[in-house]
Amino acid sequence: MWSTPLDHSSNAGFQAWYGELLAQLIAINAALFVQHTDTGQLGAGAARPAINTAAGYWIFKFDDGQTILYLKIEPGTGGSAAVPMIWLTVGTGTNGAGTLTGIVTTRSPCATGQAALSTVTNYTSYMCVVAGAVSLGWKTLSRGAAQSGAYFGVYRSVTDAGVLNNDGFVQYTGLGAGQFAQSVNLSNGTIFSGNVQPGVASGTCFIPYGITSSVVGGNAQYFRHFAAYPLARPIVGVVTVISAEYPTGTSFAGESGSITDHTYVSLGASQANASNLTTSGIAFIFE
Repeated sequence: MWSTPLDHSSNAGFQAWYGELLAQLIAINAALFVQHTDTGQLGAGAARPAINTAAGYWIFKFDDGQTILYLKIEPGTGGSAAVPMIWLTVGTGTNGAGTLTGIVTTRSPCATGQAALSTVTNYTSYMCVVAGAVSLGWKTLSRGAAQSGAYFGVYRSVTDAGVLNNDGFVQYTGLGAGQFAQSVNLSNGTIFSGNVQPGVASGTCFIPYGITSSVVGGNAQYFRHFAAYPLARPIVGVVTVISAEYPTGTSFAGESGSITDHTYVSLGASQANASNLTTSGIAFIFE
């Protein structure tokens, strides 16, 4: 977790935030998640790119004892000059020069088309890499009460007993109405994909009856997400919460499709609409 400003108004501002993000990615969990040796990766001193353009890429190798996954992370500029953007693609291999190979997801934006509210306010970011899960909630609340800077998550499949396996993984990217999920079968390469928001058929989490208060016995509930490989399985790395009950930055203990309890951190309203309920948000494993 770190808390710093977000400035994409100049070359210096861009260099500050992407350099900071790279340092955090490198430091988060070197036992499971390391920058790969691909040539041509983005270094220091890059100019802020043109709109809808990445300045370059990084390749990170996620090796937790299952099928190795390679994350291609591309920082750059979104739909206008002051808008920071991050794109994510995941593959099962790399050619060593920045091109992912094998089974490869669709390259997806991790943010919305809005500039930060302030270039001097500190915004908190959360990142976690553990066996089965890679998550980034970047610059929470930097684009308003219902928008963070960016979010992505990569979550492994589990058995009915909650044990990690090689059936597949899901890739989550984006925020609010633009949130996109891809469910990947590692045996045959089939990918189910779609927006995850109220009113669509491709959601991964359902809050029964769209209840807006989940408190039972003094405790608020959280709600599981499911993937399709096409065998439906729970997703351990992420859950949905009702935003008002778990505001941004709230941590709590619980389990989701697993025999093991985990600690989660809520992105609250800053990562909205990951279910059929517009007042919901997500929480991911944070330990």
